[in-house]
Formats: sequence, structure tokens, C-alpha cells
Amino acid sequence: MPRKNRSKNKTKQHKRGPGLISWGIIFVAVFIAAFAISITMRPAEVVEVHKAPERIRVQILNGCGTNGATEEMERAIVSTAPPETIFDVIDRGNAEMFVFDRTLVLDRKGDPRSGGYSGQASIVKNFLGIDADNFLIQKFSENLLNIDVTIIVGADYPTLIGNLKKGKIPVDS
Repeated sequence: MPRKNRSKNKTKQHKRGPGLISWGIIFVAVFIAAFAISITMRPAEVVEVHKAPERIRVQILNGCGTNGATEEMERAIVSTAPPETIFDVIDRGNAEMFVFDRTLVLDRKGDPRSGGYSGQASIVKNFLGIDADNFLIQKFSENLLNIDVTIIVGADYPTLIGNLKKGKIPVDS
């Protein structure tokens, strides 16, 4: 009896890729591995960074001729300074002339990168509410005391001090 060719009777079987069950097993394995790794890793410690206050070295000169004007200005700026700023008054004295009607802020260093105003001088200008016309760069040829800013107290100083004490600072942008 001749043998029948069984290959004709066999239905063709298609090769299948991983089935739904295989993908499910892979997903669960990856999930478990990720969970195990997350448990073993410690979270990084949270470190609070406190920025040191800005220290501004200030010279205050009496430019209006009123006795005690520099001392009053010093007390006002030191007592009302915001917590992020320290005004370090390192020199007080008289200006060469007593002709200043308005208080003047002189930037004694400037910004070496931009050539404009330094950040310290801008802080003082905004803190006192000095307008742009009374804000100048005037570098020292020799800055032996390392002064950042000079404030020449003008006849308007009582108004400035009153604004500082009331917290009313008109900022000129």
C-alpha cells in the first residue's frame, strides 16, 4: 500500500509573534523591576540654599549743609534695609559744596562687563527712590576704601527718610 503524502492534508500553520499573554508578562516584569529599583534608591536630601545678603559698601556725604543730615540718612537706610541687603556705611563726611537740592547716588565702580551701572548702585537708587537724573557713574581713580556707592545727601533728604520709614519708595525704572 502506497503511503499517502500527509503533507497535503496538513493545514499550513502561521508563525505567531509573542501573544497577548507574553506582552503582559513582560510588562509586569518591567513594572516590578522599576518598583524594586525605586524602593532601593534613596531620595536625595533637600538642601535649602540661603543666599547671603547683598553687602553694599556706602559712603554718605552731606551735600545740603544741614547739621546731622548724614547721620539721619545713615540711621534711616540701615534701619529700613530689606533683609536681603546690608548697607555697610564705611565713610561719612561733607561734600565739597553744600549746593545739592536733591540727593545724588554715585556708582563708584560700575559694571565691568556691561560698562553700565553696578547692581549695588541700582539697589541703592531704587531703595532710596532716586530718579535717573540723580544717578551717575563716577569711578574713583583710587578706591582705597572699596566704596561701592556714594550718597550725597541733598536738601530733599527729610522726604526720602520719611518715605523709607513709611515704606513708600517711588521706584523710577
